[in-house]
Amino acid sequence: MLNVLFFSSINFLLIIIISYYYKNVSIVLVYALISKLFLVIINNYFFYIIDGNMDALSFERKAWEYGGYLDTHQLINKLISEGFHTTYFYSYFCALFYSFFGRNIFILQSLSIFVSLMSIYLVYLISLKIFDENKKISLFNSFLSASILSIFNYSVLSMREPYVLMFLLLSLYFFLNYIQNLKLRYFILAIIFSLPHYFLHAPMLITLVIYIIYFIYLNIRFLSSKFKLKYLFLSLIIIFPTLLLFTDFLYYLLIKVPYINEFALKSQNLDQFAYNYKNNIILKHKGLASFPLFLIPYNFIEFIYLTPIRAIYFIGSPFIWELKKFDHIIPFIDSSFVLICFTLLVFEINKFKHYNKMQTLILILLISLLLVYSLGTGNFGTAFRHKSKFIILLFILVSPSLFNFLKFKKNE
Repeated sequence: MLNVLFFSSINFLLIIIISYYYKNVSIVLVYALISKLFLVIINNYFFYIIDGNMDALSFERKAWEYGGYLDTHQLINKLISEGFHTTYFYSYFCALFYSFFGRNIFILQSLSIFVSLMSIYLVYLISLKIFDENKKISLFNSFLSASILSIFNYSVLSMREPYVLMFLLLSLYFFLNYIQNLKLRYFILAIIFSLPHYFLHAPMLITLVIYIIYFIYLNIRFLSSKFKLKYLFLSLIIIFPTLLLFTDFLYYLLIKVPYINEFALKSQNLDQFAYNYKNNIILKHKGLASFPLFLIPYNFIEFIYLTPIRAIYFIGSPFIWELKKFDHIIPFIDSSFVLICFTLLVFEINKFKHYNKMQTLILILLISLLLVYSLGTGNFGTAFRHKSKFIILLFILVSPSLFNFLKFKKNE
């Protein structure tokens, strides 16, 4: 009981600390905490929410199996020797807390809630930067990050998703600081906070690739504006070796990242590429939640024209004609709203040229993550989970239009 009270109190303490600096966002955080605790009660005592009785329990069980019963010193040694080489690194992390406090799933759920509250706060800070300190839109975005069904669902489970989202937002926050100030320490911090994705869910490392490419782009632009055109060539010669090193590193990183290396980048020809990809993705088209089989490409031409359709299925599925179980209702509601917002983003294509550097970066991140995950996902159940990792980027981009629409409807 004391453990439950202690881990509940750290969430209240976080809200109190944040309210000292940003009073407005604390209201959203209180709403988020109460609703998340209510969802925990439902999951633990009434019925399981989505994935509440599957991966969530699997990660928790492995946390105990991997050494939660050991003392902390033994567990750290085991983590160093084994945990950094397993997809269950998260379970080793959870086992650290079990070695201190004993086994209680509410401890892990409270940590997920704590991390998710941090994400809501980071969304607020990021929105302030992007939209010139507009507190209304920033609060609106923080409310969305607390309410979107996919994010809300996984924010209370003993799973990796809340941590993945927090590290995405944390690295993004520091990179936006770099864009503002061009101070190297912010870029380094953005890279550092991207690295945990290797242990949590490696496909998210595409963000690291984007940061490095955008870093090079910003510095070339800076050099071209600082020096006259006749000196630009000289400056490029000076940084050319660095560009080569970055290029090799980026290629090596890309072919090692799961969901990207599955695209068979080392294939001898394009048809071989498509053949390898087909053999990989066909294994993921299983169960009642499976994407249609026509989305599996059998040659490179099909791979090209089916890719945007896969992306649409990743965003919008399950569609109403795919509902086969009552459990599909929640993903259907979530995906319908996501699809509406994505459609809004597409229709706002004329606004892209007016995006500031920060909005442009977020758009690039969104498209990159969408491509990586849609090409590596074969059913809408998995898509529902993966969207919780990054879909808030979409809502940040369209939030001004959403906010103005709701404001207009209110004033009617």
